[in-house]
Amino acid sequence: MKKKGILCLLIISSIILAACGKKETNATSEEGDKPDKVVIEDADTEQDKNESETNTEEPTEVENKDKVLMKVIYPDEQYLKFESETVEVEEITPAAILNQLVIHEVMSPEVSVLSFEKVTDYGEAAINLNLSQAYGSYLAGMGSTGEYYCLGALCNSFIDNYDVVKIKVQVEGQSLQTGHNLYDSYLLKFQN
Repeated sequence: MKKKGILCLLIISSIILAACGKKETNATSEEGDKPDKVVIEDADTEQDKNESETNTEEPTEVENKDKVLMKVIYPDEQYLKFESETVEVEEITPAAILNQLVIHEVMSPEVSVLSFEKVTDYGEAAINLNLSQAYGSYLAGMGSTGEYYCLGALCNSFIDNYDVVKIKVQVEGQSLQTGHNLYDSYLLKFQN
């Protein structure tokens, strides 16, 4: 009698386990068979798609050969930290950097580069940057936080793009002087 009871229990357990396993398999199978996205295309559309992919790849490669990547540093809207954006430009030049800073509203469009020189100062790569008087006026009209982040955006953008350690910023050949500071030596990368 015990043997028959155990045998019945095993058969019932097997049926229950098989039924549960089958439900799980079906559920998995049903979920696995569902496509994420249904795409209906005819043969002509697929051929046009392949041709357009081929056509768009080639000009992009040609365009990318003419462009270089430039990193622009600028403050966030609250002037609490620096942010950055990588943009494509024809060539990395001081004017291109100033233009991007104007776009990010941390540079006056009246500012121009009077001279730019990569130098070595005590064995470290550096930049001597001489800007027009408009830059001195632009910074002098700011509070100390605005001055820090606008000057930092300029310095960090040049330091990053020209792979140097420091930069000296002058206005009309003279040390940069604002209502808050006199910048008469090289500046390192500004921190957040």
